[in-house]
Amino acid sequence: MEWLKSMKHYFFLDKGDFFVHFFDFSEEMLELSSWNVPIEKMKSLLQLSIRTSSANSDPFKDDVTCDFIPYSLTEQIFAMQNIRGALGQNAYILNTNQSKNNSSSNLQSSNMGNYKSIESISFDYTVNYPLSLVICRWSITKYQLIFRHLIFCKYVERHLANTWLLHQSTKELKFDKYYM
Repeated sequence: MEWLKSMKHYFFLDKGDFFVHFFDFSEEMLELSSWNVPIEKMKSLLQLSIRTSSANSDPFKDDVTCDFIPYSLTEQIFAMQNIRGALGQNAYILNTNQSKNNSSSNLQSSNMGNYKSIESISFDYTVNYPLSLVICRWSITKYQLIFRHLIFCKYVERHLANTWLLHQSTKELKFDKYYM
């Protein structure tokens, strides 16, 4: 149960301060194209944001990593539903062994689409043998889909809040008479 609670913290945005720290640390890099961002830097920012938040008390915090998935969320869902396309039938499976062994430049040059980092970032969770019978790669892939959607919603929410603050600061300038 502790593993599932830990997964909930990261995949379902349970620890809110963790994501605020993560966005604060990596906001500039999330705007860049995913092949321009070094994955090792994103992993270190992820660990830094975990250690500076309430998620630091999680005993399984070292099992969380991040990676860039080389296709959009919609393409990943279509591939999971066995809709044949440019990605093929088994495109939803992220080969973590290959991505860990290859350098980030080899992975990025192979098949990385021209997406922003926020569109292709995903968290991954390392699960060892006895627990991997219950929490399999298929389940983690489903959690990744939910996470990718939620993190993009949080990203949009953050930009809407910044836009609202900017709009509120222009109220004092009394521009409304020029818009009528």
